[in-house]
Amino acid sequence: MARPARHTQTRVRGVEIDEGIAPLIDALWTQGFHTFGSCQEFRPGTARIWFDTEGDRRLFMAQVHDFSSTVSGDGYVVDFLTAEIPALTERISTLDMTMRV
Repeated sequence: MARPARHTQTRVRGVEIDEGIAPLIDALWTQGFHTFGSCQEFRPGTARIWFDTEGDRRLFMAQVHDFSSTVSGDGYVVDFLTAEIPALTERISTLDMTMRV
C-alpha cells in the first residue's frame, strides 16, 4: 500500500500533527482521549485517527455515530470523511466528559 502524502504540519502541545486535523486532535486530547497517530487525508477524502485504546475508539464512535465514521479493520483506528473534521471537532469540543471514567 502506498504511503499517504505528507501534509503540512503544525504543533499541538509539542507534537507535530497534520494541520487539517489538528483542531480535532486537540479537542480529543482536551476531552481526555488518547491518540497515537492521525492523518488528515489517509486516502483521498478520508481522514484517520489511531486511538491508544479500544475504549477510547468506542467512546469516540459512540459520540459521532450519526456521522459517516466507519471503523477500519485494523485495531484502534477510525476513518471518516475529511470534510467532516470541522463538525466532528465541534461535537467533541462540546461534550460533557465530566462523567468519564
